[in-house]
Amino acid sequence: MDAALARYRDLLLWSVPVALLVAGAASWWLSEFALLPLSRVAAAAQEIDVRTLERRLPVRGVADELDQVVDAFNGTLARLDRAVGEMRQFSAALAHELRTPLAALRGEIELARGLPDRARHCETGLPAR
Repeated sequence: MDAALARYRDLLLWSVPVALLVAGAASWWLSEFALLPLSRVAAAAQEIDVRTLERRLPVRGVADELDQVVDAFNGTLARLDRAVGEMRQFSAALAHELRTPLAALRGEIELARGLPDRARHCETGLPAR
């Protein structure tokens, strides 16, 4: 009986640490494998900025929770792309609308600044600048 208990003790002392190491390594590998799609989505999302809003995240097509999150994110990107496009269009239209009155105003200012000089130069016979 003592020999059997000693053998059982030795078996536990050697097999439990080895089993824990194997279980830890297997858990590490499985977690890397399971989180790989999420890492790919995160990497693709980091590449999108305001100049590349037309890009979308890849959908795996397995209809799981990650695909639902990716679909929601792509929908948000589409709405953001439309909003930024509208802002750019508004800014371009605003710049165009402001250029015409500012150009007319600048022309009138230059004309008003130049009138007294021209009148003075006409009286003296000197050419205008």
